[in-house]
Amino acid sequence: MFSRRVTSHTFDELSKNLFREIQRELRASRYPGDHMIAHNMLLNTDIRAYIQYSFETVRESDSDRLLDEFLGMPVPRLFLYGEANRTLSYLPKLRVSEVEVNEVPQSAHFLFYDNPAETFEMVGRFVAKHSGSSDRRC
Repeated sequence: MFSRRVTSHTFDELSKNLFREIQRELRASRYPGDHMIAHNMLLNTDIRAYIQYSFETVRESDSDRLLDEFLGMPVPRLFLYGEANRTLSYLPKLRVSEVEVNEVPQSAHFLFYDNPAETFEMVGRFVAKHSGSSDRRC
């Protein structure tokens, strides 16, 4: 997403144009979570930290190490993603695993902001299912 886009630019390009361009795109999005992140970027983000974070995020993602660690955890696992991200490259691998995979409607990357009620309802059902609770409501 934005992290991968950042890694193909220099710090100068990011600080002069791309950082503000990413904020504008997030503000123009139909998803409320994107608006919140754009606002937070404006208020709280050090551009040097953002570019470093982006490189580290892409490197970790491309290594498959995090996905393999997640898949290998000996506990019940839940993976939620927003409907705008239904083409994520690793979803097929998750779906054939023991991980419970659910799509949150009307949401993108920041699904807990875009559709908090549905996001936390799904989390609540998952926790209830694996906690032995007879009450499945959140």
